[in-house]
Amino acid sequence: MKKTIYIIAVTAFLFFVILPLLSVAAASFVKDSAFSFENYLNILNSATLLLLLKSTAIALSVALLSTLIGGFFAFILNKTNLPLRNVFKVLFLIPLFISPYIIGVSWVDFFILLGIGKGFIYSAFGVVFVLTFIYAPLAMIIIGSGVSNLSAVFEEAALTVTNY
Repeated sequence: MKKTIYIIAVTAFLFFVILPLLSVAAASFVKDSAFSFENYLNILNSATLLLLLKSTAIALSVALLSTLIGGFFAFILNKTNLPLRNVFKVLFLIPLFISPYIIGVSWVDFFILLGIGKGFIYSAFGVVFVLTFIYAPLAMIIIGSGVSNLSAVFEEAALTVTNY
């Protein structure tokens, strides 16, 4: 029974994922198709490479900041006796239930309300700020589950080396 389910799952994956990707890739090398190999060469121009590098820098910044902020709050909310820490956990998770588009528009309106204007929020730093705010709760959930499941043996061994 398990083998049959495995064969069905692999066949479905090949049919719905791999086969369409292969057909698009094969069509891109045919000269008369809507796709062409020249489209692959367009990535080599300087404007496109600059955009790709900027997107990569934004993604790395968001990942690093979200992990650091989420890790900090995961440790604080899972390993301390902070009063109302469960309330803070729920409050920290609110951005996960709101559309990122709505959060972005809200930050624009907030900065306009403060008189700062929308120049900051439309910059790369603003994008990193908003995306970090959106993704930090995910990091907190993941790191928090790891921190809360950490064995007390490891904590006691660490306490022999340094203080809490």
